Amino acid sequence: MLAAAIKFKDVFLRFADREPHYDICPSAEDWTKAEKVCSVLELFWAATHIVSGSDYPTSNLFLNEVSRVKALLDKKSLDNDIFIRDIVARMKIKFDKYWGDSNLLMSIAAVLDPRQKLRALDFCFPRLYSAGNVADWYCSENII
Repeated sequence: MLAAAIKFKDVFLRFADREPHYDICPSAEDWTKAEKVCSVLELFWAATHIVSGSDYPTSNLFLNEVSRVKALLDKKSLDNDIFIRDIVARMKIKFDKYWGDSNLLMSIAAVLDPRQKLRALDFCFPRLYSAGNVADWYCSENII
């Protein structure tokens, strides 16, 4: 909805000029914030469509999509804009709550995919975990 509204932001201004009772027209700052939020949510939209596909099996795609989301949240948590940092901080708390412990299960599905094998873990785990902790343990020969 935000992406569609951003495309028509000029229409909102024209409508405000023509309609005297329309007094809640978004300001330029509101549009800037909407564009920033939309840039963060764009990856979530893409990941949701990939993971929730019904024409193909998706369990092998979970790990890669979750790691993409995690990388985006980590990158945006260091953003210069305080507005984005605050939003992303709350998103990271929810992300860690729901996806933090399930990465091992997603890893099994990725490893069983003949196209990915252990390369999926080598690629995704450093993105999901900081170097030297859980990623090293999971990727060690103790587990595999």
